[in-house]
Amino acid sequence: MLNLKTNTVKYTLSTVEKYKMRYDLGKCSFVLLNGEVMSNLYKLKDTMTADDRAMWAMYMGISSIIGDKDFAQTTSEMIKCRMFGAINQKELELLLKDETLKRVYDKYTTKRQYNKLLNIIQDRNMVTEIGLNRRTYVSTKMENVDELVDAISAKRIDLERKRVRDEEKANARKKYYSLFQDNKKLKIG
Repeated sequence: MLNLKTNTVKYTLSTVEKYKMRYDLGKCSFVLLNGEVMSNLYKLKDTMTADDRAMWAMYMGISSIIGDKDFAQTTSEMIKCRMFGAINQKELELLLKDETLKRVYDKYTTKRQYNKLLNIIQDRNMVTEIGLNRRTYVSTKMENVDELVDAISAKRIDLERKRVRDEEKANARKKYYSLFQDNKKLKIG
């Protein structure tokens, strides 16, 4: 049904088992992809170039970071981790002990190649990305950078309001307990 070649099934199964032992399923990075996209990728697997695979790996890595949110704040280092299926830098280092994977990593994570892949997925409207304050903000739902910047700004404003509110509450509690302590001293004295 899946048109698997018998000479690769054993390797595929052993790889799955190896990763099942290495990863706790709660720590794995998962990617939700449309079934049609997965079907199309499967149909094109024999004709895809290494660059195409790297582009899809970056897209899937970014998607795994975003999850079901509208956008995510991340770094290029984390995107590179997820491109190669690692949940974090520590896991990436373990994966890169495989020499073949290390060569592919070295090829596609240079600044030039990384930016080239990122530009391709942006040009295809698969991802919207903007770098702000040493962070990379990414979205698969927002159609342009203006929309993304508006969402980032709104979230930042909400976080600032919450911080101010929490600070005001903490000061009010201090005031209350201070007054309570002063009244207690007056009654005792």
